[in-house]
Amino acid sequence: MAEQKQIHKKMKNFNETVNRLHEITQTIDEKNCWTKVIDFFNLTSYLQDNVEEIVLIPLKGKETRTVWGYIKHTISNGFKKERNRTPYFSPEELKSIEMRDKFIKEVNKGGRDEYGFNRTKKGETVTKDKVYFGNIYGLFTLNVNVWENTNDKEAQSLVANQIVRFVRSYKNSFNTDWAVAA
Repeated sequence: MAEQKQIHKKMKNFNETVNRLHEITQTIDEKNCWTKVIDFFNLTSYLQDNVEEIVLIPLKGKETRTVWGYIKHTISNGFKKERNRTPYFSPEELKSIEMRDKFIKEVNKGGRDEYGFNRTKKGETVTKDKVYFGNIYGLFTLNVNVWENTNDKEAQSLVANQIVRFVRSYKNSFNTDWAVAA
């Protein structure tokens, strides 16, 4: 019973996170981009840090270590090949795992990268000093804190627009289709 409550809580957290990401992609603009991009990266980083739980959420009642090992095997061997041979997962579970794998790939594209936009390490909270934009129209790559507080309003507007376009590019990636039944 306690395990069911824990699974229900994880599914609820996952759904809330996806819904918040979806909302950010819909409402970001040049005025609020400085805080929304940090919220965006904190949420994608949370998902990136909890990748195993995200994949395992829909697989209630199966032994976690065995499931995760088999999921890695299934993903690495390709879903189509495994779909006809797997005794461990039902077709619905395998489809759910495949969907989660696609979702995780989207999260990783918008997640941490030591040379990318979000330069935090696993478990670290994303701040304006750790998120970098620029490298457009001859502008240097600088952290969000610098761009938000610059006196160069033209450069600030260019970077704000870059941030908005980046976050909005995930509009279809973080939609309610990813929600799992709680």
